[in-house]
Amino acid sequence: VAVSSERVNLTWSPSTDNIGLRCYLVFWGISPAVIQEGRTPSTITKYTSYPLTAGTTYYYGVEAMDTSGNTSPMSPIVAVTTPKPPAAPAGFSAVPVSATKIGLSWSAASSGGLPVQYYHVYRGSSAANISEIILVAQTSYTDKNLNPTTTYYYAVQASDTGGDLSPMSAIVRVTTPAAPSAPAGLLATPIATTKIKLTWSAAASGGLPIQNYRVSRGTTRNNLSQIAIVLLPMYTDPNGTPTTLYYYAVEAADTGGDLSP
Repeated sequence: VAVSSERVNLTWSPSTDNIGLRCYLVFWGISPAVIQEGRTPSTITKYTSYPLTAGTTYYYGVEAMDTSGNTSPMSPIVAVTTPKPPAAPAGFSAVPVSATKIGLSWSAASSGGLPVQYYHVYRGSSAANISEIILVAQTSYTDKNLNPTTTYYYAVQASDTGGDLSPMSAIVRVTTPAAPSAPAGLLATPIATTKIKLTWSAAASGGLPIQNYRVSRGTTRNNLSQIAIVLLPMYTDPNGTPTTLYYYAVEAADTGGDLSP
């Protein structure tokens, strides 16, 4: 049985002998007419043929030898073809999903004969300096805890159930965005005894679209808590108390959940 592109496992039933079994002789070759002894693996009824060439047909036979040096007829010759490694994953892409996260995806790699089992994901600071960061079973991965405004290089390899590695995918380059800038021009205007109208300038994106604004309020500058999330750069706080001093601040959030100052 071919268990990888370089390895074949052989097994057979024990031979009987009235003198006593000494060993088995394993023969192999790339033609059934020309096979030669490969190894004498003692009395064990199994043998691993390695290293072999991917995508090649090999022929095997086994003889038994007794303690007097007599050898049995050769077993039936069996043929086995080693599989090829998987194909390189195609359609590999890397997309920023936040200032600290990159989303990776690719198409399932084609099998060379054995089922594809895992994908090895690589990352580095340059195309010439990438190293494995994780092993996954699915065709996507989100790389987290990255640095904003930093360029990364990624690639992926497939491996099958025999541990055969595909060629590496194309290496892709991607830069994490910055967080949004702080909203400017915040203005708080009392419009009733219990209402304060807030307006501010739209925040500048750091690379991803602005999704919403987080409004915070407190009775001191150092003790603010969030009171609302709004889509537009304006908000009316309806829950004030007459003759009370309030402090307000606003943060912008982009589609990746990155918060501005």
